[in-house]
Amino acid sequence: MLKFNYIPFLLILFALFSPLFPVWAGQEPFSIAELTEQAENGDRNAQVALGNSYYFGRHGSINYDLAFKWYSAAVENGSKAALFNLALCYENGSGVEKDKMKAFSYYKQAADAGIIQAEFNLAICYKRGIYNEAGTVEYLTPNLLIAERKLKQLSESNFPPSFRELAELYIEQGDEANYSKAFALLKKAAYYKDTAAMRLLADCFYNGWGCKKSDEERISWLEKATEHGSIEALAKLGFCYERGDSVAMDKQKAFAFFKKAASSGLAMAQAKMGEYYANGIYVEQDILKAKKWYVMAAKQKNPTAIFTLGLYALEGIGEEKNEKKAVVFFTQAAKLEEPHAQYNLACFYMQGRGVLKDPVTAFFWFKRAAEQGDVKGERELAFCYLRGTGTAKDYDKGMLWLKKAAEHGDVKARNLLAEVGIGRRGNQKF
Repeated sequence: MLKFNYIPFLLILFALFSPLFPVWAGQEPFSIAELTEQAENGDRNAQVALGNSYYFGRHGSINYDLAFKWYSAAVENGSKAALFNLALCYENGSGVEKDKMKAFSYYKQAADAGIIQAEFNLAICYKRGIYNEAGTVEYLTPNLLIAERKLKQLSESNFPPSFRELAELYIEQGDEANYSKAFALLKKAAYYKDTAAMRLLADCFYNGWGCKKSDEERISWLEKATEHGSIEALAKLGFCYERGDSVAMDKQKAFAFFKKAASSGLAMAQAKMGEYYANGIYVEQDILKAKKWYVMAAKQKNPTAIFTLGLYALEGIGEEKNEKKAVVFFTQAAKLEEPHAQYNLACFYMQGRGVLKDPVTAFFWFKRAAEQGDVKGERELAFCYLRGTGTAKDYDKGMLWLKKAAEHGDVKARNLLAEVGIGRRGNQKF
């Protein structure tokens, strides 16, 4: 078993890859003046402590620039703790421009120095990969074998944050032996009040992963998660009561759970509240209140909310019609992989509505929508291939996508296939 060091003055805060939250180990016995004097005289422990003081605002206001400065100085003086702290600064853009690969490099150095928190964050880097902010450029390819090995070592060292992360890998492998291992790890994580693990235990009881299916246990674990502050569990309970899933259907209870989650800041629940007010479900229909909730969710980049605001602008719901504004919303939602927004955006580019006509861009968005199963996107992508619009003409690809659209219930696609004959080439006009 690997041995790791726990550094008593180590800064631990929430990072992109980590479920760790801010903590401060012990009380700082020195004034800011005393710490500064010691740090300027080259005391690396004082430099780390001074960096922590500025990061957390222990002696005044938060100053990430000065925190980064003193962590950097401590690293130059050989501080192991500062390696991890500096990695977190690069990962979060605290006092320095965000650079995930520099963060990864410092995590490796800190892990090699035996700092267990760094080893954990390194495992998560391998588990999820590293990408640019838009998620379009891959800097580090996920490596689940390395991630699993590291997480197993951490789990054997009884490092609680590793339990759920390793359990997730076992669940993804999808066989009974791994489900059983995952279930045991989730129980351990739940003991340490990991609410995400509690939600996953609810999923285990729902699906029978490593345990017998039990609606009662499922709801019980979701309720335990809410008791420990999980707003995601509130929303899950909302869906359970809305659909009558594992409990008797009770839409008023569902509304109450969604409202509580939305009021606590959960974007998905805020979008759900928008839906309730927009459609007058258990509340009086109120488009302005619906829009207020959608705007709140959109600020958190909820794709459904952003797409809905685009529809409001397009159709003039609660505001004047504005196609250009609709295009802005559709573009934002499309980039967040909302398939209906991708289809609508493609239509706008194909027709030149709110934007300059651009068949190539229209083809791009029809393809993205179709690949996510949007049936209208499948049909229009078929027409692009069959007509050679925005792409090279390709009869076989066109017929393939037309068949998919027909299989998924698109009437136009079915009628056209009936007219031309499936798989029969000819001089048909599409």
